[in-house]
Amino acid sequence: MRIRAALTASLLSLALAGAAEAQTGTLDQQSPFANVSYNGALTTLVWQQTVWTGVPGLLEGFELELQSPTPHDTINIKVYDEEAWSSATPVWTGTATIGTYTNTWHRVFVDVSSGGLVLNVNEPFTIELSGTGGYMGFRGQTTQPYPGDLYLNGVIDNTDVGFNTYMLPVPGPTIAVSNLVAGQTGTFTVSNASPNGPIIAGYSLLGGGPTPSAFGDILLSPPWTRLPAITTDAAGAASLSGPVPPPLSGTPVWFHALDVLSGTLTNGLAEVIG
Repeated sequence: MRIRAALTASLLSLALAGAAEAQTGTLDQQSPFANVSYNGALTTLVWQQTVWTGVPGLLEGFELELQSPTPHDTINIKVYDEEAWSSATPVWTGTATIGTYTNTWHRVFVDVSSGGLVLNVNEPFTIELSGTGGYMGFRGQTTQPYPGDLYLNGVIDNTDVGFNTYMLPVPGPTIAVSNLVAGQTGTFTVSNASPNGPIIAGYSLLGGGPTPSAFGDILLSPPWTRLPAITTDAAGAASLSGPVPPPLSGTPVWFHALDVLSGTLTNGLAEVIG
């Protein structure tokens, strides 16, 4: 089943819309930029290309080949987490631009990682392309049809858009603490965990382990204290607030947690109470 990832702050800082010139993920699916050009200018022409994943993970984005006689011409892009033809709510919406390149095919990387689309092997997603009223074109192929289908305004086409897709590893469950100050209210937070699931969390005043367990090394030295029960929301996030005892000012403390549904340990934290 497809999972919408609750992204870390570092992933959220990536481009929400628009194009970048590079990518860091693993190359996954490819459809040649070959012998067909498409009208990506008219707002009335809506193209949807289905892509089937071969590498599991977070969809980082995809490369397209674009061309226009007008500098900084743009094209509208949407991503859906199902096969074409789709009329669902897109998981990502933005644009791509050719910058200053004119009258030449220019390869552009579109970063859609902020959409948080996590896919298993052989799961589909759809790239939608439509015009903004300029003169944009994009390229594809007929000689080696990609297994996913291309649609124009809801009708199947016998060609395929050219693209290279890239996947990132899925962010794991992460914990953080804030306002860890004696005599005040501290907050313990969890993100990127399994949706609607229990979290077992604890702290130690004696060290960061490691202590072997069936799930891997627990980064707490015994004895440790278990925090009250935490359950994540639909986005895999949860928080817990409570008083920090005044006598503990200056005391080192270590935190660790387990995402029970996935059986995955979080990062460990080593803090000092302020």
